[in-house]
Amino acid sequence: MYNNIRKLLITMMVLAILSPIVISTASAYPEQCSTRTAKVSLDWAWTYNQKITWCHDGTKITRWVAEPDRYASSVFPTWSYGGVQATSLSGGVGKTYFRTWSQAKFSYISNVLFVNYYPKIEQIVYANGGYKETKSLY
Repeated sequence: MYNNIRKLLITMMVLAILSPIVISTASAYPEQCSTRTAKVSLDWAWTYNQKITWCHDGTKITRWVAEPDRYASSVFPTWSYGGVQATSLSGGVGKTYFRTWSQAKFSYISNVLFVNYYPKIEQIVYANGGYKETKSLY
């Protein structure tokens, strides 16, 4: 009987050591979605906007709803919007952050003056719902 108990204990120890350890990757937080819009303006002449919507669970980005929306608004008649000139994306689903960057072009043309502006917007969103933006006119 002693040998049977010993064999049983040894078998249980071996199984405990060789059994895979299951670690839950589920987050303690429910998924939440957020939207942020960054804007850069040249006074009254024009405004360049970039909007991002992402979902997060406290530990990772779970999804981003769509390609970031980039557009001009309030463009004064003497100015023209040349569209988005460059974009960049990094991070994303399954990561702790998602970064988007873009640059647009606005032009002012008159009989004596030609001016271009290239506004830039960078947005970084985080798995905990955090947000950071950087903007410039040039």
